[in-house]
Parts: sequence; structure tokens; C-alpha cells
Amino acid sequence: MGILSLFILNRELENCFLQCHLLTSHSHFIGLNRILLLMDGCTTLFRNRMWPWIVVIYVVQGLVHSKEATRTKRAVDPEAFMNIHELITHKGYPSEEYKVMTEDGYILSINRIPFGVKNQGNTVLKPVVFLQHGLLGDGSNWVMNFNHNSLGFILADAGYDVWLGNSRGNTWSRSHQNLSIAQDEFWAFSFDEMAKYDLPTIINFILQKTGQQKLYYVGYSQGAAIGFIAFSTMPELAQKVKMFLALAPVARIKYARSPAMQLLNLPERFLRVILGKREFLPQNQLIKSILTTFCGQGLFPRICRNIFFLLSGYNTENMNTSRINVYVAHLPAGTSAQNILHWSQAYHCGLFKGFDWGDENKNKEKHNQPVPPIYKVEDMNVATAVWSGGKDLFSDPKDVAILLPQIGNLVFHKAIPEWAHLDFIWGLDARQRICEKNSLKEREPYFRMKVWIVIIAVCLLERITTLGGFYTSEEPAVKHTVNPECFLNVTETIQYHGYPSEEHHVETEDGYILTVIRIPHGRHNGTNKGSRPTIFLLHSVLGDASHWVSNLPQNSLGFILADAGYDVFLGNSRGNTYSLNHKTLNPKEQKFWEFSFHEMGYYDIPAVINFILKKTAQEQLYFIGHSEGSTAGFIAFSTRPKLAEKVKVFFALAPPTSIPFSTTPLTILARLSETTFRMIFGNKGLFQYPTFLRKPFTTLCVYHPRLCASVLFFVAGYNAPNLNMSRLDIYTAHNPAGTSVQNGLHWRQSHRTKPFRAYDYGCPKKNMEKYNQTAPLIYKIKNIKIPIAIWTGGQDFFVIPEDAAMLSSQISNLIYKKQIPEWEHLDFIWGLDAPERLYMDIIKIAKKFP
Repeated sequence: MGILSLFILNRELENCFLQCHLLTSHSHFIGLNRILLLMDGCTTLFRNRMWPWIVVIYVVQGLVHSKEATRTKRAVDPEAFMNIHELITHKGYPSEEYKVMTEDGYILSINRIPFGVKNQGNTVLKPVVFLQHGLLGDGSNWVMNFNHNSLGFILADAGYDVWLGNSRGNTWSRSHQNLSIAQDEFWAFSFDEMAKYDLPTIINFILQKTGQQKLYYVGYSQGAAIGFIAFSTMPELAQKVKMFLALAPVARIKYARSPAMQLLNLPERFLRVILGKREFLPQNQLIKSILTTFCGQGLFPRICRNIFFLLSGYNTENMNTSRINVYVAHLPAGTSAQNILHWSQAYHCGLFKGFDWGDENKNKEKHNQPVPPIYKVEDMNVATAVWSGGKDLFSDPKDVAILLPQIGNLVFHKAIPEWAHLDFIWGLDARQRICEKNSLKEREPYFRMKVWIVIIAVCLLERITTLGGFYTSEEPAVKHTVNPECFLNVTETIQYHGYPSEEHHVETEDGYILTVIRIPHGRHNGTNKGSRPTIFLLHSVLGDASHWVSNLPQNSLGFILADAGYDVFLGNSRGNTYSLNHKTLNPKEQKFWEFSFHEMGYYDIPAVINFILKKTAQEQLYFIGHSEGSTAGFIAFSTRPKLAEKVKVFFALAPPTSIPFSTTPLTILARLSETTFRMIFGNKGLFQYPTFLRKPFTTLCVYHPRLCASVLFFVAGYNAPNLNMSRLDIYTAHNPAGTSVQNGLHWRQSHRTKPFRAYDYGCPKKNMEKYNQTAPLIYKIKNIKIPIAIWTGGQDFFVIPEDAAMLSSQISNLIYKKQIPEWEHLDFIWGLDAPERLYMDIIKIAKKFP
């Protein structure tokens, strides 16, 4: 009867938790209050029907006498009674244990796994990683599962020197230089002191012990919270951290839904009476012995599992029930009552701030101000990666959404919809979801298949530990509909916004047929039939004419110029999405693709300019080139002086010519030999965008805009707050627009050689055929007489200041030069502040040269 009663009770609990889980998934329809009431009901059911001591006695009797339990009875896992050092050595890993003393006298225990089972003979200096547990946890959290499922072991086997921390007051850090755990003073701490004293002490000890200058920091739950505090308030400590990896981070807990919040929601005076002044939920050997036996037998692991789910979130398929008795043996590991009070204060006020001592003088003593400080996560400059769970009852997605914008150097964020709070340390699929390997060798077959996305992924992997964050202030809170502009061509996009549009086809001297788009006037000046000044805009490498109209009208240069009274023409370079035709050649033929930016400058620009002037019956126009568009402009106007006379002003935005100092991750391709480059990419088109991928990619960017933003930022440079995240699906839908492999090779040559010169065919005879000389033609920028205005960006990975300075020195008629320190390569076409910082200046300068 005992077993049957418990089985029935367990089914009732499971049904109750399942209802909580289902309602939580639809909380925005049902309301938080109802969910909390139901969770309250589950808690009451558990409390009333399974009153702790009576049930424990009953269960112990049942374990001895019940036939069902006897059939499934197992010995308690020996790891349940091991300390952290023993847990590590039990799995065959080396283990070291150290005691460190903080500035305020607490003695902390830390554990080290210096190397893995698979790399014991390797004496090479290993990168150091420090793992910090969550609230009521300890260092065992990282080594409780089997080797292949415990982050501590996985990292050791991957070649890291792994250190496990233990916060003051837990099972392994209950000592002090002067105080005893029987004194109230010992327990007068919260996560404030863990951040202010514990973290710096351990990090400095580890770096001194290993002889290294920096380490990786992995913080789980409260471990992430103390990381945010320490690294935002102590910049000198932050400099010692390569990367901060935050798992299920808690800072603000305004929206936390765990039933444990009912405790934190009590009035502080009442909570102080309940908690007392010392420790909270410490390890107790008697209870530990009973619970490990109870949770390791027959049907009871499911009951213990359900208690975890009730408190932290429901993900039944992802917990190894066979390890439940090990989990309960080490948790809870204890903390101070004051730490729980601190989290209660955070829950009540909805802010991430210091502990309020309830007295101005005491606050001044502790915080140097009469009220607790609000922690400014935005002051932290450490590169930070965040993982969060959609079913996490502690680190609620709403709280995470508030936290993420505050992280100034956020390099990665991944939300795992089905994960709860404990999945980050114990989840069966944690290795695949967080620790997944991404080696270059594993991706090599995809290189050979020429899937351009994989190239970008490799670049991301190469740069993720060294570059800055990609949070943007314009990310929509919820957006799950693909923008209709994603599937419009350039002409349709222009008309979609209410502007007139014309499409023309221009044939070059060497037979390529280019698409040119015209916006003859703005939305509100169409009645003006007079002659308008003409302006020709040419896009960057891998771009197309959509670059100038991808944003909303008030933010797109093409629309702004039309509204300002200009007759606007948008070019498309040969080989992109809109210029894939030739008089005699077919894109399936290799000969079609035998061009680079030399031909774009020498043939495309002259053909388009002459067409525009003939069409508009004007003698001159303005030319704006972004990136490769300006490169082609320098070629055209230096090699064809007669053409240069038809240009009033040349506006060069982020202009690359010779780029030996470029730092974009795409320079990884410049390291390849030409033979290898052609073997990987072939001899025809480069980064052509298959039509069938447009819909899945744009959908991906709707649901995961940060992932798409990260690709842009890693490749082009960082200015996160200046990107309109609501337009990311549109940017992705039209880019990359493709070019030729030979053009890619020409840029490779420009990175490897300083002179700004034509493509080198590697054969004197072929060079002679193309340039009437055995060596590639060197472009003489000084010969250009056109007034030239240049804008560059301080964060631009393609055109860094050194390359820009080298170019500027060669321009003989430089009328304007401006560097925008925080701008990267794409800000010139998509930056939220581009109208006031660039576009209005272009119009002002143009008016000076009518």
C-alpha cells in the first residue's frame, strides 16, 4: 500500500506539473497569476500529502518491505558520498584541491582538473577556464554526470585547464580566518561579497598558479550574476577575462516564476524571522543519507525529479533519472540567509543592485553611499556569450531580454526553447547544445561544396573569442513575420515605398548587359518637370542596387536624394543578381566570369555614366561609390580622363583600394594560394545566392536576428547600436548578391600587395594581352582631377584607418575628408544615424558644386 500510495501521489504531482508547463507556454494568454495559483496548488499538494518527516519514515519502511521496491532496489551510487576531489578522481581524472583566502578573511576551496583523460601526456600550456556554480550549488555541479555529460570533464578532455569554484558559505567553503560558522558575523554576506571578494581572489590565484595572464569564465545562474557585478565594477579584473560565458544568467528576477519566488515575495521583516541570521539550507548528513536512499530506488527518482522540476522548470526528457540520488546528495549546498534576503530584495524591486542593509550608515560603510548601488552591466567590456532557456523558471526569458541590451560586448546569445534552469548543468543534451565541436576539418567537405554560409561560420568561430558584441538597440521584442520586401526586386522595392521607378539595361564595350534602376523624382516633388541634378550610386562587393533602398525612406540614401530633388540612378555591377547577362556569353561558361573590379571600373562605369547622361540630356553627374563601388570609381576616373570630366564630385564611402592592413575575417581567404582558392570555389561565380535559400534564411533572421547580425558584424566590423534589427531579414534576402571568383582573387591580391593595381594573371603574355604591358597596370589615383570627398569608419574591418590614410595621401583634389570613429563598413548604407552624419553632408557638398 505504501508504494501504491506514493505512485498515485506521484501521478497527481506529474499531472499538476504538466498543467503548469502547458500554461507557462501560453502565459501571455492565460496570465501569470493563474499560473502561480496552480503552482501554489502543486506546492500545497506536495506539502499536505507528503509532509516531510512522516513521508521519509514511511518511505524508508516501504523500501525495506515493499515487493515492488525490492524488485527494482539498487545500491546507492557511491558518488553520492564523495567530495568533489573524489568525484573527479573516481572518473579517472587528475585532481588538485586548494584553499584561498579572500581579502575579508573567508577561506574558499577550489578544485582543479589540470588535464583530461585523453591528453594526459600533453605538457603544452593549456587555456584556463574557471567554472562558478549557482545559488545553493557547489563545484560538484560541473562533474556530477558521466564524463561525456559533465562540462568540467568535457573541457578537460578538450585541452583546457579547468578550475571549479566554491562560493563562501557552501559545503566546501565554511571557514574564516577569525570567525566561526556559529557566529552571526560569519553569515553576514550575500552575492555582493562573492563578487567583490571571492571572484577576484580566485581569479588572481588561478592566474598566478598557472602563469597565465587571462582565463575564460563560465558562470551559471548566480555564478553569472557575480560575474556581471565583478567585471562591471572592477575593470582591472575584467581585463584578466578572455570571455565571459553566462549560462542561465540571473540579474534582474522581476519575472521569475519558480514557486521559490513565493518565499522571496514575503515581506522582508517576516522573511528575516523565518530565515534567521545564519545559514540557509546547509548540507545535513542524516537527511542526505535518507534522501539519497529514497531518490535512488524504484519509482521514487521520478518523485525527486518532479521536485526539481517544480522549482526550476519542466523538461522531463532531459534529466538523467539514474543520477538523481547523486544530485540530491550534493544539493542544496547551503548559503547565507542574507544572500536569500538579497535575492528577495531583487525580486521586490525588479532591479539588479547591491544589498540594502536597511540603514544609511551601514550602506555607506559597505557601498560608500547611503543607498545600494544599481549595478551597471553596460560598464562591463568583457566579450560575453549568453545561453538561456525558454522554460527556465528562475532566469525567465523576459528578464533575459532586459539583461541582453545592457551587455555592451555581447558576442553570442542562444535561447534554447525547451530548456529549464537545471538543463545547463545536468541536461542530457547539454553537450550537443552548448559544447558542440566545430572544427575546420569537420567542415572541409562543405568547403568543397562551396556553401558560402560555412565560410562565414568558420570566420565566426575564428573571431568569436576576440571581437566585440552585437547587441543593437533596434531589435524588436517580437517579430515573427517575414517582411514582404524580402521577396521584391529593386524596382518593386522602390515602388513599394511609393516612389517612381524605371529599369534600364546597358551594354558595356565588352558585351556585358547591366541593369540600372532609376528613381526619377521623390514622392512629393514629381510635379516639378524641370531638369534635376543627376546622381549615380554604385554598391559594394557582393552587393547590388538594393543597398541604397533597403531601409525605410527616411534612412535610405536613394530615397533621401530623390526627395531632395535629385534624379537618382542605381547601378548593378557585372556578375551580381541583376547583371547576369552578356551579348554572347552564358553564366554557365567560365569565360563569362573572367572579370574583376578592374573591368567594373574600366567598362561598367563608363557604359552606365554615358547612358545616364544621354538619357537625362545632361553633361555631368555626381558619383557615389560605397566600398568596391568607389574602388571601381578610382579605376574608371584614373584610366579614362575624358570620363572624369563628366563627373562633378566623386563621393567615396569606405573606399578600399590597396588593403594590406584589412582585418576582416574574410582575409582568411587571402592566406590561401590561388590554386587552393580556385579548388575550393571553382572558376565561375563566387557567393552566388541560391534562390531556394532566400526564404529559410530570411525566416531564420526573423526568429534569430542576433545570429544574422553576428555574421554582419564579424565580417564588416562592430557598431551594434547602429543597426536596425527589424530590417535584418531584408538585408539577408538580398545579400550576398554574388561576384566572380576572379574578383575574389583580385581582392586577395590587393590584401597581399601594397600597390593599387589591376588583376595579375600570373603570366606576362596574358597581362600583355589585357594591359599592353607584362606586369599589371598600377592605377595612378593622383591623376584624377575630380573633386573627391571621402568618409571612413574607425571600426571598419575592410578599410581600416591605415589603409584609408594611404589612399588619402594619393588624392590630389581632396575637398573633404571625415572619419566617423564608431562606424563600421555597413554603417555607410544601413546605419541608423547615417542621414544626419553622412547623407546631409553629401547633399550640402553637392550644392557647392552645381
